[in-house]
Amino acid sequence: MGLLDRIVVVVDDDEQSRDTISTVLRTSGYLAFGVHDGPEALEYLGMGLRPCAIVVNLDERAAMRFRAAQVSEPDLATIPVVVGARLGQRPDIPGGHHAPDIRRVLELVRAYCAGRTDRSVRGRAHLHVARRPRA
Repeated sequence: MGLLDRIVVVVDDDEQSRDTISTVLRTSGYLAFGVHDGPEALEYLGMGLRPCAIVVNLDERAAMRFRAAQVSEPDLATIPVVVGARLGQRPDIPGGHHAPDIRRVLELVRAYCAGRTDRSVRGRAHLHVARRPRA
């Protein structure tokens, strides 16, 4: 896997969560770039950045707005998106309302960046939601 095959963009409006996800990805060998929101991510993508995956950890509406804008651009539509869904997250755990299931996010990023997008990993139109299991 080449260097360009290890670029991941992390879109998260919560700085602590964005830094945590980016740090986990970096310690796992990826070049993680954190951005605050969908428009900022689209700006970087518009300048030619082509990550092997995008991790989106925003509220559901913002995540879907980003995804709609992404797929409307043919050059960007095929970049896989892992949504670190805030749906069903744990407000009883410090940071639990923002942090996705990081192990699942990393598993999906590894699979997408390695080109392994079989049925066990692939979500519809390269979109996969990494939800925390319910307690």
